[in-house]
Amino acid sequence: MESCKEYLLQLIPQCLSAAYATLGTHPFARLDVLIVPSNFSSLGMASPHIIFLSQSVLPGGSHLCGTRLCHEIAHAWFGLAIGARDWTEEWISEGFATFLEDIFWARAQQLSHDEIKGQQELKALLRWHRLRDEVQNSEEELQVLRPKKESTGELSESGASVVKYGLKAEKIFMQVHYLKGYFLLRSLARTIGEVSFLASLQKFVIKFHGQLILSQVLCLGLSLTFWKNKQPKLLDWLPKSSLLVLLPDQLVLLLESLLEEKTLCPRILQYLERTYQLREQDAEVRHRWCELVIKHKYEPGYRDIERFLREDQVICQKLGCIHVFLLWSPKHCSLRKLPRVGVFNTT
Repeated sequence: MESCKEYLLQLIPQCLSAAYATLGTHPFARLDVLIVPSNFSSLGMASPHIIFLSQSVLPGGSHLCGTRLCHEIAHAWFGLAIGARDWTEEWISEGFATFLEDIFWARAQQLSHDEIKGQQELKALLRWHRLRDEVQNSEEELQVLRPKKESTGELSESGASVVKYGLKAEKIFMQVHYLKGYFLLRSLARTIGEVSFLASLQKFVIKFHGQLILSQVLCLGLSLTFWKNKQPKLLDWLPKSSLLVLLPDQLVLLLESLLEEKTLCPRILQYLERTYQLREQDAEVRHRWCELVIKHKYEPGYRDIERFLREDQVICQKLGCIHVFLLWSPKHCSLRKLPRVGVFNTT
């Protein structure tokens, strides 16, 4: 309740105002926000008149809560008021929501032009890493935005539309359609200019309100330029004197970089946790911290893993391509229902 009062109640009007300034009037007459338990199936979910937010987005400041709220608000236009005519084109919903999430959140924070650019570049880098890992660790057929190609949108003789790959268990954990859709839209916005692109988008949501569409309707005949040899430029780290004010996304990037190191001594991990107060950060930051604890068998951090598994069960699903390997011994594991040795593979 305290987190709701401190962050969420203030964020709702800010994020909604940012959305209205970008796309116009909200397409539905009423909107409620419901906080659901941390074992809910996702961090957030949108329906025409209600947004579900997991308790996991509330601790650790406003960042994760704000970005998730903006993502679900974006679904009012893309996913609800406008939907994909073919089940396989989920990128129309999730790609747009992921792209607009950044636009809404930047405007809600009232950032300067340079701050917006820095935040968006950082977010793009994190997503590029996630997309790269997912492409390397998933079946190629699951990575295609239009798997039915020219037959997209066609119905069977009975009039049915088939849900492709619906029986593949790993599909639910994948974020390819979120990420590829996001990068496609980001590329278009940068090509024609963000202001012009958003103005066109505002006209689009008015024209196609209440319709089911195909990607052809979006006039996106451009081939999807995948970022093989175009890794986004790494942002310069903040000066050492400013380490205590790293943004959540910067912390995630820092921890992901440290995960690539073969060895880290306990003293470094202790300094890292104390310096950045990692136990008090949001769920995405704590997820990377738990991976570091596991990789380097840092015993003082084992209870952080127990807390993470109790309180933030959905985050592994949300982070799709992240592998978490848990190696437990009986003396450190107080959760009797957990296996001593387990593999959490979400791809």
